[in-house]
Amino acid sequence: MHIELKAGRYYTLVLERCRLYLQLLRGGWKAMIAVYARVSTEEQAKHGFGIAAQIRACQALAQEAQTLVFKDEGVSGETLNRPALEALREQIEQGFVTTVICLDPDRLSRKLLHQLLLTEEWERLGGLISPL
Repeated sequence: MHIELKAGRYYTLVLERCRLYLQLLRGGWKAMIAVYARVSTEEQAKHGFGIAAQIRACQALAQEAQTLVFKDEGVSGETLNRPALEALREQIEQGFVTTVICLDPDRLSRKLLHQLLLTEEWERLGGLISPL
């Protein structure tokens, strides 16, 4: 089963959070794997790895595990202020996500410093990042 959180869809995030809390209360909660995908331009999506292709490749690595999908479309990797990335960071901070799979580290950020900051933040919180 795959659950997709779309950037800018606050209500989806709230509903998903409520579902996770209910699972936790019922004792059926287990940490989830997140898939993060990003393209910044339409041209990149056409001639590179588009969002759908990135998600398929990452979910193949997750195999049958339940995943949360976070995707930023048309958003530059030069900044950390991206709706889906911010939602992902929040889910990691709350302990709902322990593993992040992304196609390539530059999908997280085009800046090496940002990649290192995210990796350090997630490792400090007990998370793991797994680029393909």
